[in-house]
Amino acid sequence: MSTPTSEETQTHPTLSRRIAVLGITASGKSTLARHLARLLGVPHIELDGIVHGPNWVDLPNDVFHARTAEALRGHGWVVDGNYSAVRDLTIGQAETVIGSWALLVRPLPCLIRRAAYAAGADRTSPAHTSSA
Repeated sequence: MSTPTSEETQTHPTLSRRIAVLGITASGKSTLARHLARLLGVPHIELDGIVHGPNWVDLPNDVFHARTAEALRGHGWVVDGNYSAVRDLTIGQAETVIGSWALLVRPLPCLIRRAAYAAGADRTSPAHTSSA
């Protein structure tokens, strides 16, 4: 992932540095969050990449909470995901919350592709965070 130029960052000096992107499944949360993180020059934290372990087995809530807290340390980030177990960390620390509540009809093809991929995916590495 490329880092934003100084011109790009200066174009948006009033944007928040801690942003939570929420929404329904396959509504574009991760795509939006990734672009915002790049624009701001901050890490993109994808909660799905933290909570899902190998073979799509979810972490216990206390471990998920601790790992999310560690990922959200720092002065800026863009996080995406809708997990009540870490809402105190994501929404609680966010300066801006963005909702992506598209109708399910729009993301349905994406959902089908994602389900097909997940059914055949070998998830040996649970880490899916990226730095800007």
